[in-house]
Amino acid sequence: MEKGKHLERNLRKLTMVTDHQWIKALKKCKDHLVTRLRKRTLFGAHTEERLGMDPVEYYVQFAYDAIIDGNWEWKDGRTLGQQLVRIADNRIGKEVEKYRTEQGESFSMARDDMDEIFYTTDPLPGEPTLVQEAVFSKKIAIIENAIKGDENLEMFWECVKDGMKREAIATFMEKQPKQIDKLREKLIGKVKSSPHFQLG
Repeated sequence: MEKGKHLERNLRKLTMVTDHQWIKALKKCKDHLVTRLRKRTLFGAHTEERLGMDPVEYYVQFAYDAIIDGNWEWKDGRTLGQQLVRIADNRIGKEVEKYRTEQGESFSMARDDMDEIFYTTDPLPGEPTLVQEAVFSKKIAIIENAIKGDENLEMFWECVKDGMKREAIATFMEKQPKQIDKLREKLIGKVKSSPHFQLG
């Protein structure tokens, strides 16, 4: 990667990071990716064939390089692990967008789908088949496009995809459960206003 504009700022922080802290941060990022990607490495945007290496390692390496080279800012208030996760998640979204462009895909999301994908550990009821996983991935792309740029909604959505429950999300985001409910309502509103959302 080329050296980024955040290099100097990041290096000031990185000089204080111990080897143990690096190992812990990279493990946090890797564990997050293993949970998030699940079976989505079997097809579509996140396959080893498409990315050229193990998908989890690809995203961990991208996040690591982005911090080291200064292409992403390590923001105040975040641990190194949290920042690596944010970078990896952003890259996942970019790869999905690239894959959709490559495939020329178009898709939509029905209203009845919305509540099924909140506060659950499974993408869809039961053990998902590859076909169901593909459908769910498309729904994810619609949501991520609708909330793009809203940091609170993006973080909330990442928690939902990781199977976190309401109280766990509130703890992770350092908010009250009622505030999490408001974020959920806001997310639903944004998706419903998306041109890809079907009213019937």
